[in-house]
Amino acid sequence: MWSATTVGGIPFAQYATRHGVTDVAGLRSRIDDDVRNAAYGIIRRKGRTNYGVARGVTTTVDRILGDDAAVLPVSTLVSGRHGIDDDVFVSLPCTLGRDGVRDVVELDLSAAERDALADSAAVVRDAIDRLTPG
Repeated sequence: MWSATTVGGIPFAQYATRHGVTDVAGLRSRIDDDVRNAAYGIIRRKGRTNYGVARGVTTTVDRILGDDAAVLPVSTLVSGRHGIDDDVFVSLPCTLGRDGVRDVVELDLSAAERDALADSAAVVRDAIDRLTPG
């Protein structure tokens, strides 16, 4: 969610501009592509991504067991949030504790971000529908 992204507490676009980036949208696009395709590069070089997945699981479990109210992106029910009415689970920033998800952090999404989240939820809903028998 670029509208909520900060670097050292400074909004991303402002930080990039301060550091001489003239094409902030282009930089965001390159970062998006790099993040979406990072796993493929890791698989090409190492043959698998299990260490990254293991690190993510370890971090999540540590935060839950530590009951420290950490905010992490985890899959949670999105029905009724951000205009999505389907009963689907997608990743949103959530406050975690010993009992699991304590709260879903509600961010003010831009229209484009809200549309992209709705598209993601629709893809998940479609996959569930295709897997669910008759």
